[in-house]
Amino acid sequence: TLYMIDKEQASDASALANVITDKGITVAFITTALFNSFVDYSTTSMLGLRKLLFGGEKVSVPHVEKAFSAMGPGKLVHVYGPTETTVYATYHAIDSIDPEGMTIPIGVPLSNTETYIVDRYMNLQGIGVAGELCISGMGLSRGYLNREELTREKFIESPFKAGDRLYKT
Repeated sequence: TLYMIDKEQASDASALANVITDKGITVAFITTALFNSFVDYSTTSMLGLRKLLFGGEKVSVPHVEKAFSAMGPGKLVHVYGPTETTVYATYHAIDSIDPEGMTIPIGVPLSNTETYIVDRYMNLQGIGVAGELCISGMGLSRGYLNREELTREKFIESPFKAGDRLYKT
């Protein structure tokens, strides 16, 4: 069953905790800001969740650590993706947390999604080398409504796969 929360519940950690408990929700997707508030409010209501996906802005490692301590491995999933990729494009199942880590990885692409790290000349970068993230796949939008110039700038033909388009983040 899909249960949609209302606007007030989407910004109130205690209301969200009540909904999750009262409705017996086992899988949830929430924004990172709400995730942080939810963790600050109480981790008890998380215990019935089989999966909790969160994403949308920079991750707070202390909040993830607190949730991970309560829920255990394999239940938290950090998701990443700009709006142009239809909600999210990558995921990272949190099975452990690096005690030296300063962030949580964005993970690997979803099915039917490709990610590339490129330099300013669109050359692929090696693992660990900084660059620009480009995303392609079934969830990629066609562009911006009535913004052709911006669409041409951000949505480009892929140099890696014929007939594919990339979104330059």
